[in-house]
Amino acid sequence: MSDEALEARVASLEFNNVQQATRIRTLEKQVDTHGSRCWKTLLFRLDGWGPWWVIRDKPAWRPWHRWWVS
Repeated sequence: MSDEALEARVASLEFNNVQQATRIRTLEKQVDTHGSRCWKTLLFRLDGWGPWWVIRDKPAWRPWHRWWVS
């Protein structure tokens, strides 16, 4: 492999790593509720979603969900 080809390969790998890190951080921002404001965390917790470290498909049953879900 020539020096130019090797440098091009390294540059390509660095670009891919940066792009992948950006993509992962975007996903982390979407699911990260730990950094949410206190009132928002409390509201979601009361609505049945549970603590921030538990990922659920749907919230736990609450009486006010009856008209919404059924």
